[in-house]
Amino acid sequence: MVCWNGFAEARPRTYALYDMHLTLHKPFVNYWNQLGLKAFEFQPAVPEKWIYTGDNRPIDVLFYGQY
Repeated sequence: MVCWNGFAEARPRTYALYDMHLTLHKPFVNYWNQLGLKAFEFQPAVPEKWIYTGDNRPIDVLFYGQY
């Protein structure tokens, strides 16, 4: 099982029973690795098809978020 941790806190929440932790915060990855847990930084990416450099934009405003 994977634990997704997106909280920005002084100390990351740690659930040792998960197979790995994913987060946006690199210091959390280092902290979990020091505890002997698998942890990875998971940064968002923009698909190539979304990148548009022409003058006429097909999208004026794009709201993107995560929970």
